[in-house]
Amino acid sequence: MSNAPLSEPGSFAEWLRVERDADGLVLRDVAEGTGLDLTLLCRLESGDRLPTEEQVDALARFFKADAATAHALRIAGQFRRKYADHPAAHEAILRLAEEEGIYHAKKRETRESTISGREKTANERQ
Repeated sequence: MSNAPLSEPGSFAEWLRVERDADGLVLRDVAEGTGLDLTLLCRLESGDRLPTEEQVDALARFFKADAATAHALRIAGQFRRKYADHPAAHEAILRLAEEEGIYHAKKRETRESTISGREKTANERQ
C-alpha cells in the first residue's frame, strides 16, 4: 500500500502522517483497517502519545511498511520524552551510535592521531 517518500521521518507521528497521506487515507480509514481507536490514532499522529509495540506492528502491517523503521521511531520518541532535558542524553546517543559502528570512524581516527601525537612527544622527551 505504502508509497511513502524516501526521506526518513523524524518522529513516529510524522511517519504515520506520511504513510497515511501517501496512501490518500484519512484517519478513519486507518482506524477501520487496523482496528485501532480513531481517538488514539489522532493522538499518535499529533505526537501527543507514543504507540505500543503492538500498535506499531498493526500500523506497519496495514501500510505494508518497514516495521523496524516504525519501531525505531517509537523507541527514539520514548528516549526523547524521557531524556531530552538530561545533560548526558547527547553523549548517550553518540555512545550507542559508536557501539553500532555508525559514529566511530572519525572519532577513532582523532583518538588514534592524538595518542600517536602523545607517543611521539613522550619519545622525543626521552
